[in-house]
Amino acid sequence: MMDIILLGTAIIFFALCFAYTRACDRL
Repeated sequence: MMDIILLGTAIIFFALCFAYTRACDRL
């Protein structure tokens, strides 16, 4: 169960980083 939570957190973290870099590129 812990692995699923850890994996989900990692995916959300990567998604936020990706969106952040995309926003920076747009600026």
